[in-house]
Amino acid sequence: MFLRPAIPDDENRLLLWRNDSVTRQASLTQHIIGKKEHSMWFRESLANPFRKIYVAEKDGVPVGTFRVDSKNDLLFLSWTIAPSWRHLGFGMEMIETAELDDHKSLKAIIRKENIPSIKLALHLGMSLQLEKEGLLFFTKN
Repeated sequence: MFLRPAIPDDENRLLLWRNDSVTRQASLTQHIIGKKEHSMWFRESLANPFRKIYVAEKDGVPVGTFRVDSKNDLLFLSWTIAPSWRHLGFGMEMIETAELDDHKSLKAIIRKENIPSIKLALHLGMSLQLEKEGLLFFTKN
């Protein structure tokens, strides 16, 4: 598994993955994202020094994406596995490949129905801090 920084050519791929019905059900925002809205978000994200978007590749094939937003001493994490590559263990491999700053706390917000992401958060050593309105708030200090 290799994590590479996202590039402008990844825009359409990430939009397709984001608008997949299973991905939307697991996302904090569940509506279909339009091309214009995604394009603006993606360009701003690539220019944002506090946000890193990575594309996970297995044998040169894109299989997922991993996002890290930095804020002070916190890293907010988000991830998606491409629809055709789910349930093959790539999520765990992607998380293990990520080089996260050990000196920063981790945070992830996950829908309580999203069992694969809950497993990933627990694998990272995160613990559940709060459940509110169907969302689980995980942290690791």
